[in-house]
Amino acid sequence: MTWQRTDGTLLAMDAASHRAELEEYFSGHSIPVVLEFHPSAPYLVGLRLYANDDGRVATAGAGARLLPGLELEDLAEDIAERFGFDVLLGDIAVEEDEEDDDHGHDHDHEHGESCGCGEGDACGVGVRVLTVTSMPADRLPALARAVGEPITVVPAGANSVVLTEPGAIFPGLEGFDDEALPVVQLMLDSGDRSVVAHTEDYAPTTLTWGTTRVIVPGTPEPGDELRERLDALASDDDDARAIASATAAADLAGVRAALEAPSEDGFRLMVEALGLAPELAEFVEGTRRAADVPGAHVVEPAGPVAALRTSLGSAVDDVSELRLVEFADSFERSRPVAARSLSLAQGAAGVLLLARAARTVRPWRAAGVTTGVLLLVDALGELALYEWFRRRRREQVSRPPS
Repeated sequence: MTWQRTDGTLLAMDAASHRAELEEYFSGHSIPVVLEFHPSAPYLVGLRLYANDDGRVATAGAGARLLPGLELEDLAEDIAERFGFDVLLGDIAVEEDEEDDDHGHDHDHEHGESCGCGEGDACGVGVRVLTVTSMPADRLPALARAVGEPITVVPAGANSVVLTEPGAIFPGLEGFDDEALPVVQLMLDSGDRSVVAHTEDYAPTTLTWGTTRVIVPGTPEPGDELRERLDALASDDDDARAIASATAAADLAGVRAALEAPSEDGFRLMVEALGLAPELAEFVEGTRRAADVPGAHVVEPAGPVAALRTSLGSAVDDVSELRLVEFADSFERSRPVAARSLSLAQGAAGVLLLARAARTVRPWRAAGVTTGVLLLVDALGELALYEWFRRRRREQVSRPPS
């Protein structure tokens, strides 16, 4: 039977204070787990356990062998009910039932308010972040548009490094598009140093230097097989591989060493292991301004038309083999002037219809506005598509033969 590591988070104002009760709970249910207690986050406890392909949690059976037990959702619901926690477990999220709460938790609590993060503290947007992304340079204006403000970027070979100072919004708050992956982020938040990895091949992972890990075997006498699995569960090997996948110059052994290093050395060693310039470690530590990092430049958010062109280009990349797309490419190639003229005429018709609808009170006004908008958007989309075709042909001509 195949067992996969599943990560989770337990959230409550005083989650970390329940360490003894959590150890007793998982031991009583014979569930081998690794609990993680973060240095400055008493409101959360990390959780690692094994589950099979059917979504059943591994339990320590006879002879300390792993056997399937509760479903992940049932376990998450039981923890939420037993402790009054909000539980995130893999893809499952269970919130504490506020109508039947005898745990004395403050449901109006906002993390960042009673967790030592008052007004003016470095919480939320007060985080200093270094983001290493594989996003092509011509897509960075679209990333800036998604963030909602200009971003500071440093080229790093095939990667781009986005520097976010406290007070600005960092990329990834709403996730990343596939074209940006793999992504690694180094974060400094109120003295806590963390690394976050987003990849296609590994589940998103967050590691914080200085975290205390507690292994709960789930049985009083774990055998050699269970001990080996527990060691693997507590290991950062998978996380190190995910982080190292972010750059071609990464040194996997160096990444492992950085994760095991003392907190104050973690950023410096991680930047070095990823093959990045040492000035970037100075930035994320707060000793160098983003503007003073060699090669740093500001990327402005893409305008609406450029954003549409970027989005359309990404979409067409995924469907470029479809016959309809091939037909459009052939038409634009053979009659470029006619193709653009038709689109411009369509856009002009849309603008004219919108103008006429704005000056009338007749019943067709609403339909005229809708039709005008559709014509205009369709025309812009066609023009962006033709521009993408032209750019792709230019890139194919300039690309050296393999």
